[in-house]
Amino acid sequence: MTLEDYYQTGFTGGNSSMLPTNSSIIIYILKLNCGVEMNAKTKTKMIIAFIAGFSLSCAAFYGYKKISSNGPVWDRVGSKIFGNFDGDAEIVKIQSSIDNTFQNAYFFSSKSEKPEPLIVSLHTWSGDYNQEDPIYKLAKKKGYNYIHPDFRGANDKPDACLSPKVIQDITDAIKYAKEKTNANNVYLVGVSGGGYAALGYYMSGDQNIKKAFAWVPISNLKDWYIQSKNDKNKYATDVLKCSSDGVENEGSFSKMLSRSPITMTRKNFYPIDIYAGINDGYKGSVSIMQSINFYNKITSTDKITDQEIISLVSRQSEALKDIKIDDRDVFLSRQDNNVSITIFDGVHEMLSEFTMSEISKDALQ
Repeated sequence: MTLEDYYQTGFTGGNSSMLPTNSSIIIYILKLNCGVEMNAKTKTKMIIAFIAGFSLSCAAFYGYKKISSNGPVWDRVGSKIFGNFDGDAEIVKIQSSIDNTFQNAYFFSSKSEKPEPLIVSLHTWSGDYNQEDPIYKLAKKKGYNYIHPDFRGANDKPDACLSPKVIQDITDAIKYAKEKTNANNVYLVGVSGGGYAALGYYMSGDQNIKKAFAWVPISNLKDWYIQSKNDKNKYATDVLKCSSDGVENEGSFSKMLSRSPITMTRKNFYPIDIYAGINDGYKGSVSIMQSINFYNKITSTDKITDQEIISLVSRQSEALKDIKIDDRDVFLSRQDNNVSITIFDGVHEMLSEFTMSEISKDALQ
């Protein structure tokens, strides 16, 4: 039986007596199921950990030391968590410059006489332009310009999932908003699937962005598909609908990788802040490894080490002293040139008011 065959049988957990004796199988399952890249030293440590009695399930792997934190369900469609758009936000139709279709967006133009920032808020994985968005009311309160584009809607079709049409739709939305407002700086914001879109646009987009904020993003669709398949949630099916017409086949993984920010050629070097809740992947659908691996891929120095990764995913990391975001502890804060990553006490969520505060501070610079 090959490693691929072994993994596809669906082995997902058990005590130490159930573990396969071949250590390469343990590493293979960890790598694919949890998105962990490991060198020889790290592999040895993780094998020892599993022999000591850990479960092979990713939920246990990511949740060994639980940290209490609650957050909203960010990918819920049709919820009443944040409140609907009000009458000050209008629905506009933006003609795509790639296929001439009309893409909807919610749009708000600042009433200020002086130039104000433009916030481009990207919907989550299952959402579309009509999805509730807490950033809207915060932007309106600040008097900022705002647009919430559709970019092909939910990620369950080939036209979505960071297709060339998606990238162009985001560009078209930015151009539209800039033409209709006095915007001086553009900020890109996304959580979950919106974080995925923010990373993708960072790698492939052609508009000048002042700064991007990607919360709990997906960077590798292949790894996320395998994790989601193991978790038996709907996202595995969605990824297949994007990449392989809903059926896993020989070319599925390569197509998933082609839609993954982590494999894209980097076009932009503007600042980007990446945030991941340390409990995500355990109390949430996206492993923190999606953020960590992306950060390590695009940075040149001060990468996150294997030992730091082990501490984070095994819940052994101590909170950093004198660093918090809002009232949340921070377990890792790293920056390399214009790229930063923060692992905070949280789940699959965005801290909206904190994000707006960061935008406001940056806009003054």
